[in-house]
Amino acid sequence: MKNSTLISLVRHGAVDNPKNLFYGRMPGYGLSDAGYAEAKRAARFLRKDSLTALFTSPLLRSRQTAKEIAAHQDTHKIIVSRLLNEVNSPFEGRPMKEIEAQPGEIYASDDPRFDQPYDIFIRSCRFIARTLSLYPGQHVAAVTHGDIILFTLFGFYDLPIKSESKIKLEAPGISDPYPATGSITTLTYRSNSISEKPVIYYSRPV
Repeated sequence: MKNSTLISLVRHGAVDNPKNLFYGRMPGYGLSDAGYAEAKRAARFLRKDSLTALFTSPLLRSRQTAKEIAAHQDTHKIIVSRLLNEVNSPFEGRPMKEIEAQPGEIYASDDPRFDQPYDIFIRSCRFIARTLSLYPGQHVAAVTHGDIILFTLFGFYDLPIKSESKIKLEAPGISDPYPATGSITTLTYRSNSISEKPVIYYSRPV
């Protein structure tokens, strides 16, 4: 749409995680060979548009994905934003099968030091509001993490912003069971208002 602002939320590529742990914000978890291939496909997909700005979560897997995207753009500048960071959870380093078996998954904690789904939504809204203000009518990409994308969409579609809502992906229009690694979820805004419900387009480049 002419003069619309596009914000493409890119989930980082697949991670080298042979022990199948929930790594969260743990350092050193970079892309696997498959993850690099996914990042390159996302980069080629975004190449058809000239990005005004490219943001990334501070974590290695996101920065590596952003680097692949930047290589296909006119500018190689990458801006790190903590607003795009992975969930802060007390369950880092635990086996995924153990976490998936418990109600609330990685959010099964009452400790206020750690994220709950609504905290993630508020953080994402801050990033989007800032982007709409600084880059009206332009296309911005942001490399982030699956739950950040998911709970952002839940909030925009008035779905309960909680872990149990993950089974309702058909409402936000995601064709996969969960935002796939290397996928791109583009939010299109006709105005610079965070209260506008954006048009959402989900793609898994192949």
